[in-house]
Amino acid sequence: VRARKVEEDNIVFDSVHERDVYRDLKLQQRTGEISKLQVHPEFKFFVQGILICKMKPDFTFHDKSDTLRVVDAKGFTKSMKTGKLLARVDREFHIKKNLMLACFGLTVEVR
Repeated sequence: VRARKVEEDNIVFDSVHERDVYRDLKLQQRTGEISKLQVHPEFKFFVQGILICKMKPDFTFHDKSDTLRVVDAKGFTKSMKTGKLLARVDREFHIKKNLMLACFGLTVEVR
């Protein structure tokens, strides 16, 4: 099932779920729980001065301790084997998630 793009605040989101995560983060920013919310910021990964790839996570923000947090909104599917909910991520996402940790020391949270 393909996600349906939606728009809010002149921002195009890849899915209703991503838009809902945005609404939640926007509310948290209004109440002072988070600050500096950014939508679709770009990170570039370089090795020895050569651009390897780019990643545009869905959101970044600073929590109350001013720690930069990175969030990607992903759909979930139920495992046929275990019955647990699993994030729908592909190989490229796993590689970029690991690059984010290796290059910037940031863990990408999946919501």
